[in-house]
Amino acid sequence: MLDRKSRSLCGLTRRNVLAAGASLAVPLFIGSAARAATGGTLVWGKSLEMTMLDPRTALVGSAWQLQYLVYDTLVTMGDHFEVQPGIAESWEQPTPSTYVFHLREGVTFSNGRAMTAADVAGSIGRVVDPKFGSWWACQMGSVKSVQAVDAKTVKIELNERFTPLLPSLAASMTAILPMKELQEGTFNPSKELMGTGPFMVTAHQQNDYWTLTRNPHYWRKGYPKFDEVSIRIITDDGARLAALQSGAIDIANFENPDAPKLLQGGANVKTAIQQTGDLYTLALNPVWDQSPFRDQRLRQAVNLSLNREQIRDVALSAQGTVSGVAAAVFKDGCTPTIARDVAKAKELAASAGGLSFAMVVQTSEAIQRIAQVIQQNVAEAGIKAELNVVDEGVFVDKVFVTGKFQASPFFWSAYADPGMVAAWWEPSVSGFTGKYVVSVPELNDLVHAERRTPNGAERTAQLKRICALVDDGAQMIPLVTKPVTVGYRSDRIQADIHPFEGYNDTLRHIAEFSRV
Repeated sequence: MLDRKSRSLCGLTRRNVLAAGASLAVPLFIGSAARAATGGTLVWGKSLEMTMLDPRTALVGSAWQLQYLVYDTLVTMGDHFEVQPGIAESWEQPTPSTYVFHLREGVTFSNGRAMTAADVAGSIGRVVDPKFGSWWACQMGSVKSVQAVDAKTVKIELNERFTPLLPSLAASMTAILPMKELQEGTFNPSKELMGTGPFMVTAHQQNDYWTLTRNPHYWRKGYPKFDEVSIRIITDDGARLAALQSGAIDIANFENPDAPKLLQGGANVKTAIQQTGDLYTLALNPVWDQSPFRDQRLRQAVNLSLNREQIRDVALSAQGTVSGVAAAVFKDGCTPTIARDVAKAKELAASAGGLSFAMVVQTSEAIQRIAQVIQQNVAEAGIKAELNVVDEGVFVDKVFVTGKFQASPFFWSAYADPGMVAAWWEPSVSGFTGKYVVSVPELNDLVHAERRTPNGAERTAQLKRICALVDDGAQMIPLVTKPVTVGYRSDRIQADIHPFEGYNDTLRHIAEFSRV
């Protein structure tokens, strides 16, 4: 995912980088003892417009958030990152590299046509077919074939075992599209949305609003509870907060780490902070010939000077978890393996002749705060950091297109498996990080190996070693996980939403939301 806050692209090109927008996401828990009512309209204050409609090529969480309201996937994620049935009600794995999925009965697209196994196989085939160039293909392993065995059975065969395959199939990039209509030319996924999910799009005004109404053919009988979802694009945190407090909207997401405090005291306005595997990181560029971080001693000096607890407490208002590259919110996640040591950081910097560097910083409130704390941390080790705040286009060009930067803080989506994001630390897998990451042979081998190793003690040990190598190399330094705040009107809506999220599915259980 590539946006103001999260960058995760395989086979990235200049065109699709510059086309990428921004994202923010988090589901929540909303409870009420009042009696739930069906019907009515849910009003969502969404922080960013959706600019990339085709699930296969959508790089940004702002697109994923809305796609989940319209599309379904083969499997979905549970409350704690466990894989659960989606369009596939069951599946088996007859061999380590073969998966057989059994599709639900009665699944229908919003145009009234029954979904078939050919739609499923064709949709997933678009993701892994090299001619389409989907960035998500590298998170699905080496796919040999995707076949519709019969009308209700789909088989995926891999060339070798790929442990994160099931979690990867829960991502919106693998959404099930109406392939018959797509092939006939009556449906264009880059211009419209049509799926088997709970809602369908009925109106849209760019940068203003989306209107979604109940899909009358939705396969879950009695759902969704709401007749309509009105999405209002409100990019300013303060404006969304005011709209929530006034009752103009029912629910909204917030990027500002101070949002929980700002929302306190509002009548019937409550907050929910959801934990994610998303990681704030600090990239120190060893590739560009004008970067001092070609010297590993200087990268290690910065790493040793960082006070991650202070970054969390000061920059992020005590939200998030200090984490290694395998995010600490996962069962097999890790915490940093290198403790803060300012004296050693000074020694390393001095041995290399001192250090002064520039950080390319996005306009995001949270990112700017993180950069300021980092600046203070390294100063204690005698290191000078200059902050250069730039707009989104300049940031993307410097970091993800040209690689002409010295250092930059940003964040990655960690998805739904602790080993998925580790791929971005190895350019032979991700490709695009070669602009600012040098391949390390042992890390390279481990990143490839853990993706083929079954879940268990061996994979856990591989992930922990990956965490240690990432800390030692200090090319992209994991800092803190990125929780997100959602504000809601507890007097207006009732819902029960999972506490963890990996795919920016803000309204994952929207079909069950109802008016109080």
